[in-house]
Amino acid sequence: MSTKKHIYLNIIIAIIVGIGAWGVAEPGYFQVLSIIAPALWFGMPNRWIAGTVYSVYTLAASYGLISGMAVYFDIPVLLSLLMWLIAATPIFIASAMLWHKNRYVRLCLIPILLLVSSIPPVGLFGWANPVTAAGWLFPGWAWYGLLSAVVLILIIAWFQSYFMYSGIVFSVCIAAILLQPNTMQIPAWKGYNTSFEYGAKSHAKRDLKEEFSRHKKLQRILNTGFEYHLYPESVGGVWNDFASSDWQEKIKESGTKGVLLGSHEQLKNGYNNVVVAIDDEGARIVYRQRVPAPVGMWNPWSKDSAKAYWFDESVVDVAGHRLGFLMCYESLLVFPVIQTLLNKPDALVSMASTWWAPLSIHYAQKNSVHSWARLFNLPVVEAYNL
Repeated sequence: MSTKKHIYLNIIIAIIVGIGAWGVAEPGYFQVLSIIAPALWFGMPNRWIAGTVYSVYTLAASYGLISGMAVYFDIPVLLSLLMWLIAATPIFIASAMLWHKNRYVRLCLIPILLLVSSIPPVGLFGWANPVTAAGWLFPGWAWYGLLSAVVLILIIAWFQSYFMYSGIVFSVCIAAILLQPNTMQIPAWKGYNTSFEYGAKSHAKRDLKEEFSRHKKLQRILNTGFEYHLYPESVGGVWNDFASSDWQEKIKESGTKGVLLGSHEQLKNGYNNVVVAIDDEGARIVYRQRVPAPVGMWNPWSKDSAKAYWFDESVVDVAGHRLGFLMCYESLLVFPVIQTLLNKPDALVSMASTWWAPLSIHYAQKNSVHSWARLFNLPVVEAYNL
């Protein structure tokens, strides 16, 4: 096969792998396809083509952002397309610069590529990192599973062949048909999915009437058969004393023990994206989002920006559990997850609000959290506003 045909074919495979691994609903086994991406990078003849192939993979994995950002920002699709391409620039630069003409050196650089794509600043845009698939490959192996996934990626890169890629795709499809992934749940906890649409640029707006109505709808779906309840990111609007007393009263009436509610904490300049824990005695903020989505939420040049707490506390004691929180964008990255796992939670809490995006974004988030949970044998409670 000519070099040009080889390059074109690898680009096509990168697109298929990106969409297949990160845009498929159930089961999450399809994320295993992502381990092919570094092999495609490894097989390219120069750094610029290698950077192009790897960034094409990450762009394909995040294709839902094109239409999603157009809705979220209320902008033309062409402008959101441009933003989507620009956001892949850090990955392109990193993957191009790390390529080396020596085959042996290039193989040794694959773990560096995975690491650089996992940590800031590149890691802030490090969507679709192949190490996320470790939980589907090596459930219960914890850190050894993560290391094993990297070793497997190196083996695939070294012995790369289209026959091997086909075998991986075939194996993943068989696993998806025959195996039923089982992610543990937290007993006595109930997570709720909702479908509220806030409107474009809603992070900078506030409608008190709409927020009050939303609280009442959330309270009506509260299932008293469970002791603790989780609601999605931001559905609580801006948190205040009135909302606190209202929820406390509802909890007393229902006989349940507590609620975790995604809300906003209003600041003089900007806001915090938070989780509020409420029981019949009071309410407290237990988690502030560490990594708000860049530009969409975290834009420090704006007075309306969400605040970022990159390495703040991620594991909190709630109702007898050490809960590790992953809020929305954090579940798509690696470094917030690793930080959370290093703090030894006994369960993961996943919450997001992606009403503005196609379901591929939701699938990517949910399957990523389930993979990490499987890797460390942790139960999950989750709530999504879709």
